[in-house]
Amino acid sequence: MRQPLVLYMIAVASCSCSAAVRRPMQSASIDSSSGALALKRVQLYETGVGYFERAGKLLQGSDVLSLPASHVDDALKTLMIFSDGAPVRVSGVEFESVLGQALARVQAGLPSDPKLPLSYPMLLESLRGVRVEVREPSGQRTIGRLVDVTVFKPEFVAAHAANDQRRQSAAEPDGETEGTADAVSAAMPANTVKPPQRLPRYLITVVEADGAIARFDAASVASVRPVESAIAKRLDSAVATASGRGAQSARAIKIAAPLDVPIRVGYVTETPVWRVTYRLVLGNEGAASILQGWVLVHNDSDERWQNIALEIINGKPQSFLYPLTAPRYLRRSLNAPEEEMSTLPQLARKTPDQIWGDRDDASEEDADSFGSGGLGLSGIGEGGGGMGYGSGAGSLSGRRASPAQSIEITVGNLASLAPSDAMPSGANFRYRIGQPVTLSAHSSALVPFTQIPVKAELMTRFAWGAAEGTVSAQIANGSGQTLPAGPIAVYAADGLAGESNLVRLASGQSSWLSYGMDLDSEIEHRGSDVGRSTTQLLRLENQAQLVEHYVRHSERMLHIVNRSTLKRRICLELPVGSNARVLGADRLEFDPSAGKPLAIFDLLPRSDLDRTLVIEEALKRSTPVESLDEQKLSELLTSKTLEPKPRSILLEALAFLAKNHSRHKKIEDLRQQLTRLEAESKRVEDKLEKLKGIDGNAAAPLVRRVVELEAARNRAEVDQKSQLDAQGAELPALVKIVERFNQ
Repeated sequence: MRQPLVLYMIAVASCSCSAAVRRPMQSASIDSSSGALALKRVQLYETGVGYFERAGKLLQGSDVLSLPASHVDDALKTLMIFSDGAPVRVSGVEFESVLGQALARVQAGLPSDPKLPLSYPMLLESLRGVRVEVREPSGQRTIGRLVDVTVFKPEFVAAHAANDQRRQSAAEPDGETEGTADAVSAAMPANTVKPPQRLPRYLITVVEADGAIARFDAASVASVRPVESAIAKRLDSAVATASGRGAQSARAIKIAAPLDVPIRVGYVTETPVWRVTYRLVLGNEGAASILQGWVLVHNDSDERWQNIALEIINGKPQSFLYPLTAPRYLRRSLNAPEEEMSTLPQLARKTPDQIWGDRDDASEEDADSFGSGGLGLSGIGEGGGGMGYGSGAGSLSGRRASPAQSIEITVGNLASLAPSDAMPSGANFRYRIGQPVTLSAHSSALVPFTQIPVKAELMTRFAWGAAEGTVSAQIANGSGQTLPAGPIAVYAADGLAGESNLVRLASGQSSWLSYGMDLDSEIEHRGSDVGRSTTQLLRLENQAQLVEHYVRHSERMLHIVNRSTLKRRICLELPVGSNARVLGADRLEFDPSAGKPLAIFDLLPRSDLDRTLVIEEALKRSTPVESLDEQKLSELLTSKTLEPKPRSILLEALAFLAKNHSRHKKIEDLRQQLTRLEAESKRVEDKLEKLKGIDGNAAAPLVRRVVELEAARNRAEVDQKSQLDAQGAELPALVKIVERFNQ
């Protein structure tokens, strides 16, 4: 006999139910490699964020932490500073502003549109009016203000040498050139020359401090750089935001606090979502099964996690993105003086005679205007049912709606069969990994977080009407832990039994796992008898629907077969809601995740059995009041379970409809009469059309008949309208009668 599988784990997570951040561990040290406070603790949440805690002593000039630019907003939004002894006075938190592309470009004198690439001439234009240093290849340096960048006529550089080489190669005898580039060149005329290449050229004009004007061919310049460090920094920021990795560039955060005092710093940033996988080892009959859980965690940072305390949080606290670090500006209204004024003196470019002579000072631009559009805000954010009878009838079409489960009358409560002693879920459930975790930067790890005994009951589960059943296990979580959802591999003594998915399972709850097909079990449906329905309650809803609450009685005949040499426990999903009563099964269960009652049958090896399920369901169905007729009311009156009051209301409504039955018949007769008159009128008009211009005497009787038909149709339409108006008054009167069901 093969030995059962056994699971061994070096360290398993301990767990507790808490929504608060626990007190930190003891003293901390400095990460000597970066000068930042050492990472000591990480909590990973289901919502895709993580809480990071660092500890140590502040050093002069050191960074408390270094984060990607895209994480600084989150960190500042959630930053917490703790002390482990005497109070620490914190005077501020310093960080480098994270500029948006538009603002960084505008500050550097570049176009604000991030879609425009930063070209060489565009960068030169951004330095117009700025003191620059122009360095030539010889090392000669010239300092002055860049005043102009001019594009002059491009030079044409012909590729004669390349063409001569091709022609020479093509002319060589006995060359195997077929199908090659040389063969193509050889087939070209000898005087063919490739079009010249156009090379754009730029002239840079610089005015030196003594007024000297210098011009440089940009192609012969080694470099051009702004002299002022502030302008160089702005240009560097603009270029940095243009990079696709700008969001990943490092940003330092420093805390202004006394040095050499132990502190802890906690903050929240975006992290990969952790996921769990399980292994379930089924125990022998009567023995407990073992459930083992592993969590997959990712360190997507540039920092190595060294012996950190790792916790995974089974809960979903709210977290969101909020733009915080980038400077933002509000727009103010412009209140300008009523009298127009210019930023330039009136005589800056023209004399009074020139202004008086042509009087056309508006024909040219006297001043350059500068401005920028508003800055936009952008960001990236990510943010049991099953079959049964619903709780409402929904919209209606036709005479009646499909039956739905009733909540006004009660037959039974199959949902009460499900366990109900689960722990409250108001707090997050936390797993502390039992041993410190070390994980390299940009690495992932599968870490064990739980191993618990569970009760697993093996069954073969059939959907209603299905030909084949699935091997299933009903597991109960009695561990006091909340188990996150995840895939699960099921093992028996011989090895893998199958795979399934475990739903989130609180302590005290149970769940069903289906992980394979059972080919030795079968359920045959040999017939059904949907018997009587007994109406127990009537209600008027929305002043338009007569709702009938009734009990439907039915029987289902089953033939169940077990061809295996082992015992089988057969589980059959029932096509009823929870408000039902079922007889004929060995016992009943309820699957809360699927919202389905289950009938359980126990079979011996190589046996079969016949069972009849007797089912009573509390249902409801609706009929529009306007569709009520004498036949429907008579059917309702046949129910022997109706109390005297609703029965008397039905009798009154039936008498009201019988009284107005003649009107309904007359309306129908008038409708048929109008149909006949319209058909005859069309036939007569068609005959008149054929006699047109042929014989006036023959057409005279037809004309008289058309007039007679038109008069008869008018009389019928007037009579029909009168009857319909009278019928329209019937509906409110009928509603007034049936609304007494609600009193």
